[in-house]
Amino acid sequence: MQKDPEIYINDILFSIDLIEQYIDGLSFSQFENSFEEQDKILRRLEIIAEAAKKLPEDIRAQNDSIPWKSIIGLRNIITHEYDEVNLEEIWTIVSEHLPETKKQIEAMKSGLSQLT
Repeated sequence: MQKDPEIYINDILFSIDLIEQYIDGLSFSQFENSFEEQDKILRRLEIIAEAAKKLPEDIRAQNDSIPWKSIIGLRNIITHEYDEVNLEEIWTIVSEHLPETKKQIEAMKSGLSQLT
C-alpha cells in the first residue's frame, strides 16, 4: 500500500525548513570549511530527493513547474558520486533555488489539501 503523498510533501518541507535554519547567518566560506555543516545540509537534500522520488508520478506531473528531475538527480550525485559534489553548486541550490521550490511545494500541498 502506498503512503499518503502528503507524508512525503511534509518530509520535503520539514527538510527545507531545517536547511533554512542551518544556512541562516552562514556564509559560503563557513559552509565550505565545515564538514558538519556540509553533512547536515547534504543529508537533508538527500531526504528531499528521496521523498520527491516516492511521490506518485501523477502528482509530480501535475506540478511540472517544480524541477523534479533535478531534485531526484541530486540525490544520486550526493549518494553515488559523493566525492564529486560541487559545494558551490550545493550552496547555490540551498541559498537561491530552495526558497522558490519551497513556495511551489507549499502551493502543491495546499492544492492537494483542497482535493481531500
